[in-house]
Amino acid sequence: MQSGLHDLALRKSTTGICLSAETSMNPLFTRSTMRTATLIFVTLLVGTAHAQDKPTGVAQPALKPAVELERLKPLEGNWLCKGVVPAGAMGPGSPERKYRSTFTVKPAWDGFAYTIAYDQKEATPPYSGAWSVAWDGGQKKLLLFWLDNVGNVGIETADDWKGDVLIIEGEGFVPPGFVPAAVAGTAAFRDTFTRKGSNGMQWKGELKLHGTNAWTIIGDDDCTRM
Repeated sequence: MQSGLHDLALRKSTTGICLSAETSMNPLFTRSTMRTATLIFVTLLVGTAHAQDKPTGVAQPALKPAVELERLKPLEGNWLCKGVVPAGAMGPGSPERKYRSTFTVKPAWDGFAYTIAYDQKEATPPYSGAWSVAWDGGQKKLLLFWLDNVGNVGIETADDWKGDVLIIEGEGFVPPGFVPAAVAGTAAFRDTFTRKGSNGMQWKGELKLHGTNAWTIIGDDDCTRM
């Protein structure tokens, strides 16, 4: 029995504490001493863990939106527009259609993106969609994702303004029903914004439809800041 106790040992190399069975048999090593040693051991463990959790003191730099997003500031705000779809734009024999529309351009996601929402409430059926815009630091371009309520999907990019003109280009999918089935499918997208002073702008939307080589104007809006 005694030799078994002699074989028992409690050692913690990281704290420098070593309690053995021989020590526990020493009459000088009382229960009070054992409690004291245990408290020291626990205190050292807690202190070590706390030290590991302390911050290094190196502050992380604050995240800031890309300055290139400020290219959209001239468009920021609410716009009331009058637009037209030219005859033949929606297929052979389709009539010219005039309409009223709105643009709402504003920062999103704490300034790290923009939304450009478009709405033709008076259209039959009503038509609406929006771009989500961010800065792609890899491409060094504005990156725009288009979605709308008829199934069009587009991914476009834009460089900086060239004078008063901002051109957005890319490709996407145009569903049958929005255009004749024969030309539905993958299409090239092009959207052109033209500034007209501080309170005016023009938007022109174009598609190069599947199987065609020419751009088709699907909307030409003259807008005034509200």
